[in-house]
Amino acid sequence: MSVGFDPNSDFEMICDGLEAVTLKHRKSSSESIATALQRSLNTREIAASDGKYVSGDVRWHLPDALVTKAPRLGDTIIDAGDRYYTILDAQHATLENRWRCIARDVAVVYGLDDTVEILEATYAKGDGGAMEPTFATKWTGVRARIQPEAMDATTEHEQRYPNRKYNIFIAEDLDLTNLHRIKAKDGTTYKIMGYTRAERIGELQTITAEETPWPFA
Repeated sequence: MSVGFDPNSDFEMICDGLEAVTLKHRKSSSESIATALQRSLNTREIAASDGKYVSGDVRWHLPDALVTKAPRLGDTIIDAGDRYYTILDAQHATLENRWRCIARDVAVVYGLDDTVEILEATYAKGDGGAMEPTFATKWTGVRARIQPEAMDATTEHEQRYPNRKYNIFIAEDLDLTNLHRIKAKDGTTYKIMGYTRAERIGELQTITAEETPWPFA
């Protein structure tokens, strides 16, 4: 007697190591996936990708029946340990009953050991009539690496301060302007001088910044 196998409904019955994850769509909604499976890429797959994949990249398997919106490049899978994996490639597999997603935890691959806040300024007239900024948190928990580059000096409000320059690498590709500042966990704030977006999904946005003497940010 033959036994029928449905790769969609029987997925959780035959696989060990399943976990609940969140699939976060870029600039859109999120959805919960109750049974997902993660597997590491092997060295042969990494070598055959011609540099597209690196050590530490993984493959996620998502049952199609549990996915309401198809995963796309740049979407994020958040695992049960709150690690974020950026999707580099997504394909239907096993008779289109399963999504197979190659993904990267950029925080691990690129050594993003810090988290920062992104502040945004709103301007209003102060007591003297001049427009003065008030900063409020725009984004929290942004994974980052803050790398010192150089130091000189600057003058603010007739006081001279050391002016330290940095490259700040962040995992998320954010729309930044001169209204934004970066605040580290130790309270240090950084003025954004410019930035370059990630050239490819799974790479980092790079911000050039100067340390600012708070509250003169």
